[in-house]
Amino acid sequence: MKYRNTWDRRKKGLLIVCAFLLCAGAWLLGRSVIVPVRESTSIVEEDTINEEQRIALESVFPEEYRGERQALDAAKKGKNCPVSFFLADLNNLDPEETVKMLDACQVSILSIPLVWSQLEPEEGVFTPAVVDELLAPYVEAGFRFIFLLDGGGRQIADRNGKIVANSLPEWVLAREDTSRQCDFLDREDVRYGLSYSNVTNQELYLTFCLKTVEYFGNRYADRVVGFSPCVMNEFEIKYPQTLYAWTDFSLDALGGFREYLRAVYGTAAEMNTRLETSYAGFSSVSIPVISYNNTIVSGTMSDDPLFADWQRYREDTLISYVTPAFEMIREKGYKTVAYFGQTLSGQDAIYATGVVTRLADQVDIAVIDFNFYDGYGEVYDCMVPAFLVNYVKNAGYPCVWAGLYFERIPYLEHQEVLQDAVNAVAADGLAEGFEIGGIAETFWKIGQKAKPQLTYGINRREEKPRIAIYAGEWNFYKSHGEQIRYYNYFSDALIQMYRILRFELQEPVDVLCDAALISGAAEKYELLVLPGQFYVDPIVREAVEAYAEAGGKILMDFRFGEWDEKGSASGGWSDACFGIGAREALRTMKTKLVAVEDVPIQGLPELTVRSLYPGVSNLYAMAPLENSGAKALYRDDTGRYYGLCTEKTVVLSFQPQIQYKYAESEEERQTVVELLRSVVNYLLPAKTVEQ
Repeated sequence: MKYRNTWDRRKKGLLIVCAFLLCAGAWLLGRSVIVPVRESTSIVEEDTINEEQRIALESVFPEEYRGERQALDAAKKGKNCPVSFFLADLNNLDPEETVKMLDACQVSILSIPLVWSQLEPEEGVFTPAVVDELLAPYVEAGFRFIFLLDGGGRQIADRNGKIVANSLPEWVLAREDTSRQCDFLDREDVRYGLSYSNVTNQELYLTFCLKTVEYFGNRYADRVVGFSPCVMNEFEIKYPQTLYAWTDFSLDALGGFREYLRAVYGTAAEMNTRLETSYAGFSSVSIPVISYNNTIVSGTMSDDPLFADWQRYREDTLISYVTPAFEMIREKGYKTVAYFGQTLSGQDAIYATGVVTRLADQVDIAVIDFNFYDGYGEVYDCMVPAFLVNYVKNAGYPCVWAGLYFERIPYLEHQEVLQDAVNAVAADGLAEGFEIGGIAETFWKIGQKAKPQLTYGINRREEKPRIAIYAGEWNFYKSHGEQIRYYNYFSDALIQMYRILRFELQEPVDVLCDAALISGAAEKYELLVLPGQFYVDPIVREAVEAYAEAGGKILMDFRFGEWDEKGSASGGWSDACFGIGAREALRTMKTKLVAVEDVPIQGLPELTVRSLYPGVSNLYAMAPLENSGAKALYRDDTGRYYGLCTEKTVVLSFQPQIQYKYAESEEERQTVVELLRSVVNYLLPAKTVEQ
């Protein structure tokens, strides 16, 4: 939900980078060094850079981002890190005051929406002069631009917040052969952008993109950083929604889905056989609606049999809709930019954000969004954006920016969150730019006190990662919107494991998506970590098995991928694969565990497990499978076993990373770190993780 109210969002972001960069601590001088805060306004001073540092700097910042803004004296003192700074509808801004603020910040790149209804108010009548006039002050000031090709049905407000226009032209909406997306309640007031399933929609939007890219590309030439297709109201590559009433349930989408099923299954009889359904024909198929919420604690994940196909259709349709625009932009000689909504969260099924892993070959700059909100409430976890950047970077994108937005949480009371988030992103060394929003109002209220005291830079990881964490997108589709006892189970399992390995144990890690695992990317790593995930694609299971058979080592929370696509228990797939024996269901709120006497892992601490996530208790209770060579890790005071290990695998049977996040004391938190340090040292003995 990047731009719930676009004007408010971007208005709040107007001074964001100003406040941020005015007080930025220091800039990159090398691959593994974050420079201390300087008193001067210089970002990098030429006489302080040695040859090694100069090479490092130039390898991080492409040439187009190293150019100076010749019109601004302040910017001539150093080189600018790419920061995406959004200026919403320009007619609402005072250009003189805006340029002054941006000048003081040394911002060099602005993201500007090019609104379809403004540029083509009548079919075939292209009127860019009005935009040229609005852009003139920023061109004169020396800025460069990311142009957003705005055809997403965004509501446009005036300076007083009154809705005065839509980014879609009236003549497009009036055509009989076009259609808009609608939710499953078919409410007129929440019909946002055009349906991606409508061929005419795509043709009209692509024509608009072509005219716009040709004109603005030719006119502003080397001022153009790139163009971004924006097909929904929040400028991201996803589907829109209002609360949990998601899209697209238009007639075009229904017809397209039926044809998709015909292509996949051939006949309705074959579909019925494979899905255990009884449809009379494809024409009798309706669009499935996910069941909110699935109740993990009851052990069920009951979805409509067609739900998985529906999600695949939505992803494929969205990709097909934007692909021609990306191809055209590149053909014209410009870079492509894409904004992706927060993924691996409670909103994935609504947004179909699995597309984030499928467009790497079409996108030159990917901006991943985090607005410190997860669909239920505020999230003050600075690890999330660093984790997301890692995930997207390892999906194959050549350049990834971190989007940090204070859309919901009050920056005035939580200024430390921005500092922590930027430092976490910078420390991992994978982001090559930022877009930051939502602190402007605080800046105006308290002035210089709003400045985040940040170290700022891109810290290259010194060592090649030996550890990979698997993050499966289908787990979030199948358990969309799920919480247990008001916690976000799957996100916590992934992100906290990343936090401990990367920042407590100081181990460089890579986060791998489904496609990466299926392609065999895990073979590059000595250890594959599988945080708690109930459902994974069967092909992923095969990839895990192949990795293990090839000698790879595995760390797992509990039984992995125990549900199939239809939401049914799969019969203990992970038992034989990992040596997991008889299970005994346990439900306990607090259990004291001690290491088993003959366990081969050295240094396992005594600890007390609190059952924050009871989930399905059968997944946790386990003992070594007979004749598997597996040994138990822990036992409680009744003699029951918890966890097991073989020479190459460790299965914990509880989730220490969850215990870490919700620890009752720092001592408890460090006990978890000690546990995982012992496990990593056991599985990767070539290098001891230092205390």
